[in-house]
Amino acid sequence: AAALKIYGLRDREDLQRHSEVNPNLGSPPSYYAEELASLAEGQRQVSTEYEITRADGSRVPVRTIASIAETFSESWSLVISTEEDITDRKQAETALKDSQEQLLKAQEIARIGNFIWDEIAHGEISTSNVVRKIFGREPDGPLDTMVQVTNRIHPDDRDEYLRANAASLGEGTTFDHEFRILRPDGT
Repeated sequence: AAALKIYGLRDREDLQRHSEVNPNLGSPPSYYAEELASLAEGQRQVSTEYEITRADGSRVPVRTIASIAETFSESWSLVISTEEDITDRKQAETALKDSQEQLLKAQEIARIGNFIWDEIAHGEISTSNVVRKIFGREPDGPLDTMVQVTNRIHPDDRDEYLRANAASLGEGTTFDHEFRILRPDGT
């Protein structure tokens, strides 16, 4: 019943009628045959996403997972396949992408940026392009470490920066501090 709903059908008779009119109803794209062929080569499970065409002509994104349930001979196996309507997930992904793009545009306009300090990943810092520009860095350059950032802080501001940073980390509070930097070009 759930599979019929994904295809926009009410019952098995509906499926039979629409299959006669449109034999490709819900057929996966040709590249999915390659995914299924990998099952024959020993892979136990494959997963792919594609769009199906419903009985009313509308398109629906689905995720299909196929697994070999039982192998009967070298020439054929019982394959179990599930399909999931992923419309909500795709819409959420699109909304998230749009939101991220709007944030980046807003940061560019306001000349503010953000960074994430991942101490676990060897102290690497992931920064927005605006922060990289502020620090005089190339947008796609290598990630900085906290030591590199600290070395770019003006010597007269460095001790206060380190104190404020340690307090923020120790208290689990937001780090909000103004300081001067030295760019690679000396400005």
